[in-house]
Amino acid sequence: MLAFLISSSAQKNYQGWQSQPIQEAAQESYNIIECQFVEIGGDSSSSALWLHGGTTSTSIYLLATLFHSCKAGQGGAFSFTDNADLRFFLCCVSNCQTGGNSYRKGAIGYVVLKSNVPRFEYFTANSNSVGSRNLHVESSPNFVNVLF
Repeated sequence: MLAFLISSSAQKNYQGWQSQPIQEAAQESYNIIECQFVEIGGDSSSSALWLHGGTTSTSIYLLATLFHSCKAGQGGAFSFTDNADLRFFLCCVSNCQTGGNSYRKGAIGYVVLKSNVPRFEYFTANSNSVGSRNLHVESSPNFVNVLF
């Protein structure tokens, strides 16, 4: 029911297996629903899911999404920068890593939002390589039932 309510609004939706990275300037709101990102990226590539730009009214919702064995220069699984209302619910990041560059921030992910506070609910991350920070978040995120 929750997935239906989220996906029924006029927003950009992604669902299912993702064989290529999603890397876009966030011109609208996004729903990433039951996606699987597996073995995407390399040492100098961008994250499997990288959304940047947006406004304080841009929303990005990730529901029941898996990142496994993804790799990037920064933000192994995902990167979100600039502005957005970012929420994770029932998501898992496993065996992701950062590349060989000098940044190496966020094997799990890299989140730098200018105004909104990201929220992680029922979020699990395991066996991710350690960069300078495993989850790089430059704000005070809300964590509810999170396991690292």
